[in-house]
Amino acid sequence: MAGHAVTRTPAVAAGAVAVSMGAKKTGEVNSLLRGLAVMRSLCKAESSLGNGDIAALTNLPKSTVSRITSTLTAHGYLQLDSPHRRYRPGPAALLLGYGQLANWNVVQIARPYLKPLANYSRGVVAVGAPLDNSMVFVQCERGPADISFSVDVGLQVPIDLSAMGWAYMYSLDAPVRDELLQRMRQHRGSSWPKIRKAIDQAFSEIERRGFCVAAGFWKSDISAVGVPLRIPGRGLHLGLICGAPRSMITTDDLVKDLGPRLVDAAARIARLTKEL
Repeated sequence: MAGHAVTRTPAVAAGAVAVSMGAKKTGEVNSLLRGLAVMRSLCKAESSLGNGDIAALTNLPKSTVSRITSTLTAHGYLQLDSPHRRYRPGPAALLLGYGQLANWNVVQIARPYLKPLANYSRGVVAVGAPLDNSMVFVQCERGPADISFSVDVGLQVPIDLSAMGWAYMYSLDAPVRDELLQRMRQHRGSSWPKIRKAIDQAFSEIERRGFCVAAGFWKSDISAVGVPLRIPGRGLHLGLICGAPRSMITTDDLVKDLGPRLVDAAARIARLTKEL
C-alpha cells in the first residue's frame, strides 16, 4: 500500500528472475532450477508470456524455454493460449500454491483479525511474505469501500518502497537486514539515497511506536501503515499493512487510530501462532 499497488512492465513485476548457472553446488539439478525460473517469471506476470518474453526474463536460451514450457503445459502447470502462443500458470501450479497457503497456520490465525480491521478502515489489510525484491500478499481482506486498484492474494509490492516491506525489513536480524539493504542499494542505483532516507525514517517510527506510515511514497494516491509480524519460534518474518486511497484516509487516521489497532492485531497473531 504506499506503495501497495503493483508496478510492472507490460509483462512482469519489478525485478528479473534470471537463473544463474554458475558454479554448480553439490546436489543441484539445473533442469529443475530452469523450470522453476520459468514458473516464477510467469507467476510475476501481469499477463500471459511468450517463450521470447520468458527467455528475456530468465536469461535462458529460447530453445530451452520452449522445451520447458512444453513439458509444463503437458502436465498442467502452464496453460497455452494457442492462437497467440502465450502461457500463463495452469491449475496444477495454482493448486500447489493455494494448497500450501490454506494450510499455513499464520494465514488461518490472521483471518479473524484482518477482516474486522478492513471493514473498520474501509480499506485493505494484508499479510505479506518476501520474494526476491518484493513482498507477496499471502492473506488479504478488503473493506466495503469501492477501491479502484486490484488487491488480492498474490499481489507483489516492492520491499524497499512499501510500508509492508519496511515493516518486514525492520523485523530481520541486523546482518540479514544489512545484506538486503545492500542488495536494494545496488538495484536502485542513483535513486537509493531518497529511498534509504525513507526506510531509516520508517525504522525510527517502528522503534518509537510500533508501526511506520507510508503516505504516497511509492504510489502517490495510496497511504498505508505497516507493522512487523515476527514469529521467532518458527523463524517467520512478515509484514502486516492497513491502507487505502489517500482520498479515503488521512495520515492522522493512520497514526492515531489504524496504526495502534494494527500493532494490537500483530501482537495477537504472533502470540497465538507461537502457542501452536
